[in-house]
Amino acid sequence: MNDEQFFRLKEATARVVGAGSRGTGYLVAPGHVATCQHVVEDWEEDQPYEVFLGPERSHHVAYLEQADPERDAAILRLEDDAEAEPLPLANAAARRDMFESYGYPRLADEAGIPFDGVIQDPDTTDQDQRPALLLFSQMVAAGQASPLHGFSGSPVLVDGAVVGHLTRHLGDPDDRTRASYGTVYAAPIAAVHALLEGLAKPIEAELPPAPLPAPPSRLQEYIEPLGEDRFHVFLSYRSKDREMARHLATRMEGAGYRVFYDQWELKPGDDLVNRLESGLERSEAAVVLVSHSWLASPWCKAESSFLTKRAIEDESFRLIPVRIDDCEIPGFLSSRLWIDLHGTPLDHVSYVEKSDGKIVRSDVAEKLDKLLWAIIGKSPPRSQSAKRLLDAETDVSQEFIVRLRAATKPKRVFEIWREWSRTGLKNQAPALVAAEALKGQGDMKRSLEILDALSEPSLRAKQLRALALRKLGRRDEAIEILQRLLDNGALDAETGGLLAGAYKEIWRESDDRGALNASFQLYRETWERTGDPFNGINAAATGLWAGQRDYASATANSILEALGEIPGDQRDHWYWATLGEAYLLADRARDFYRQAVAKAAGKHEEIAVMRRQARTNLEYLGREQSELDDVLPVPTVVAFFGHMLDKRGREPARFPRGKIRAVRAEIKKKLKELGLIHAFCSAARGSDIIFLEELLKRGGMATIILPYPVDHYRVTSLGGDWNRRFDNIVSQKDRVDLDILDDTVPTEARLENVLTQSNIEIQERTAYHAKLFGPGDPKVIAVWDRKSPGDGPGGTADAVDLWEADGYNIDVIDITKL
Repeated sequence: MNDEQFFRLKEATARVVGAGSRGTGYLVAPGHVATCQHVVEDWEEDQPYEVFLGPERSHHVAYLEQADPERDAAILRLEDDAEAEPLPLANAAARRDMFESYGYPRLADEAGIPFDGVIQDPDTTDQDQRPALLLFSQMVAAGQASPLHGFSGSPVLVDGAVVGHLTRHLGDPDDRTRASYGTVYAAPIAAVHALLEGLAKPIEAELPPAPLPAPPSRLQEYIEPLGEDRFHVFLSYRSKDREMARHLATRMEGAGYRVFYDQWELKPGDDLVNRLESGLERSEAAVVLVSHSWLASPWCKAESSFLTKRAIEDESFRLIPVRIDDCEIPGFLSSRLWIDLHGTPLDHVSYVEKSDGKIVRSDVAEKLDKLLWAIIGKSPPRSQSAKRLLDAETDVSQEFIVRLRAATKPKRVFEIWREWSRTGLKNQAPALVAAEALKGQGDMKRSLEILDALSEPSLRAKQLRALALRKLGRRDEAIEILQRLLDNGALDAETGGLLAGAYKEIWRESDDRGALNASFQLYRETWERTGDPFNGINAAATGLWAGQRDYASATANSILEALGEIPGDQRDHWYWATLGEAYLLADRARDFYRQAVAKAAGKHEEIAVMRRQARTNLEYLGREQSELDDVLPVPTVVAFFGHMLDKRGREPARFPRGKIRAVRAEIKKKLKELGLIHAFCSAARGSDIIFLEELLKRGGMATIILPYPVDHYRVTSLGGDWNRRFDNIVSQKDRVDLDILDDTVPTEARLENVLTQSNIEIQERTAYHAKLFGPGDPKVIAVWDRKSPGDGPGGTADAVDLWEADGYNIDVIDITKL
């Protein structure tokens, strides 16, 4: 937009005020102003309102003339003509157009604010399924803490012509008044065209001459699809640098590259050609993470020679060194373009605030852009328009990644991913980060839903999908995915470990020795090929179970050496668990398992995996299986349900107030017997709240499942001081997870089904987690008067019937005997 067009935009944009609301409007024809329908929805047709037009704030009286609530557009008629020239209207917008806008946010009082950005999707729908343009503005993103009230109705211009007006923003999960990630919606200009038909004639935008086809500006447009057995980039690194490699692999795969990502840890004397040919000969480029540990490795020179030889013999092969610490780039690599990521945290936000208050793009985003483009031998676009587009897409992706990694609850992760999916961007990295986070939090259903939505899943996406399927009991599907990857040469640590783990599960469930041997051979081959100690310890364990005791002992000693090389800041809970298991075979495990549990505090599913593995090892060592249970504690999984406290005057009485103390005493007794507990229940007044209070006093954890929104639940199932007690319970977010099954208030016709589904959900979640934490069934406790049928659907009697029908024993606190 040139200066003349910008001046015209300011002159034709207005502050619209009336009926307790305010917004922005713009002159679309002589005497006519367009704005959002929701800005004027409380206006009456014959009631005058105020329009302040342009920087001079010329005052005009206006009346509502036409409105379209379906597309959030309205036309106001001015009582007198304005001197400003109406803005020309375009017919449509295109993806990646750069837009400019002007509006009157409430925070700016009466001042107008210009801002700009990129059209991400010109043909989408907003949260209410209304036609919309999806826009991204870095100015909005930088001011996330500020509400956008007053910007509604601001015109959106491309090349000086209006393509739509702002209607709403994508709300942040923490505060819906704030725009999330700089993403906003606009009503397409077609809505204004329709309202003006027969009313006034707008100025049509003059169509510029057709431009020459522009070169692609998005990285994905340059990345060519490859055959199933080919890779865009080979990632070379030492296992000590695994965390940095994982971050980069996620970014590269998210951008659309197929990455050969393996924990290579070759040893002197290995057949390097055979080892490296598998990946390198099928890769178009290689990224080498150069560090002190990489340079100090005895096989580094041999591997680097192979890489250099490939680059010299094949001019199309691109070798990209990436320095990740303060090491010196060796001579054979220093002559090449290299990228310095030393001191660059890859989970840093894209924009940072300087000391003078300016918001600038961080080095992280610039360096990542440079690396991603270097893989295909290109530089990021130089044209200002293309660069702004690239920056916008990279930045919004990175902001989502940062927020996803910070989210600690599955529901929050899923909410953020759903907002990401609405942006229409093709980068897979946020989806991979979300799926990985949900996997770590034990929510395999949501993780699988995210992975299913990917149109062209990467290698990592396929691995995560296989893991989720395996955890959900769909093992055959998982094995099919992993075997296909293996057949195509992807015997990396993750693929080999997952497939071997699937066969190990089959053996555990069926005692099929063939499955055990298959698991052992896969773990062994993966360990020997990659040097990954986590596959190595499984090779040692399955070797022990398969009767290869000498191999198990020798491998355990090798693993102890490999683990000793891992830096202290990279020693997570799996490091200590692996060390503990290796020392278990040498009878020195207890202290290391304690450290593993301390590192994995609250990750009960993963501690359960450690304990299950330790128990099996102890069995095959001829020792008591429970020997290490005290240092590998996992909670007892409990389902709880019971009667609500009677309302005053209820006849016949079922849970009267006089029995509260007795019910509490019985619940305390049950909890004392069970030790550490993770419970699944609802949170109604009476039994549920009492149980939750006592559970939390004893250090337990709870997943509370409600059938419908909290506000409605307060009316139907709480009330009085129970509301305060409920709030106190759910405020303990480190130990309580609140999950709402349905965000809408059910109709009377749906109520029975909703309540029944809530009981089913509690049972399914409890049974699933009991299996994860195993062995053994969950504990089921009910406060019940033993009367069936009960008062209605979804109540205590229905829950008892549900559990008993599936063969579970219920520990009943008989309220009639208290």
